[in-house]
Amino acid sequence: MKSKNEPNLNVKFQRNYSGLILAAGISLLIMGILLNLFSDKLFRTEKGDSPTAELETLKSSLSKYKSEVALEKPVFEADLIQIDLQRYQSMVSDTTGEISIEFLNYPVHHNEVVSRIETDSPPLKPNYGKMRTTDHFLKGFINRYKRKKYNDPDVTVLCLVVKQVGKKRAEFVTLNMDRVELKEVRELYDATDIGIDSEHDSLRGLFSSVKKEQIFIGSMDTASGIVIPLLITNFLSPVNGEETLQVTSNVAFIPVSISFREPDASADTTLPMKGLVSDPIIID
Repeated sequence: MKSKNEPNLNVKFQRNYSGLILAAGISLLIMGILLNLFSDKLFRTEKGDSPTAELETLKSSLSKYKSEVALEKPVFEADLIQIDLQRYQSMVSDTTGEISIEFLNYPVHHNEVVSRIETDSPPLKPNYGKMRTTDHFLKGFINRYKRKKYNDPDVTVLCLVVKQVGKKRAEFVTLNMDRVELKEVRELYDATDIGIDSEHDSLRGLFSSVKKEQIFIGSMDTASGIVIPLLITNFLSPVNGEETLQVTSNVAFIPVSISFREPDASADTTLPMKGLVSDPIIID
């Protein structure tokens, strides 16, 4: 037998259940009113235009508007250019103005990679037979190299090309880099393996030492740019015609981010290089 003060659970459940039904009914009523008000606008077609076509037109206009607004401020683009050594040397030394490749109209930042190209020290074609590696596959490569199973290597220069394409000048432009000193030979499947994206990093690890460096560029006007050599690679093709191997050694520079200040701004903006760099461009 229930006491006088004991709650009636059955009555309480019925009240809550009734409340839920009432709330659900109100929600359905509101949804019906909204659908009635807006269905004509959502699904109306004029001159055969479908809602999908109208939506795509709206998206296109919005994208165009965002692009135009973006160009009213400093905007950066970046390319990875991998170029044959001899082609690179002839282009950067040309003074006739007849070179048609756009990025060579930009100044080249002088760093350890440039010094290595100018002096061939350390050698641009190293003796891989005297190098070491912790990579099991490359141990086989070194043994085959010692037995002269590879043709003379092709040398390439991997460069980062940074361009300012916005309508306003960028001030205090600074490239933030990782200087990677390799303690052993490393393989690169392609230029994306240098570690701009951390998921594709063949250069940082126990086999290397990493130091932060900055390249201060200063002001960059519209259509200005700069070329930064990042590393030297060797392409080695086996004498038996098997798959070519790309390796690198010595020092490499990995672009991490770019910092700049917009006109009239009081603070710098920093953009990760991962979001700026396009797919690698190869120039033979």
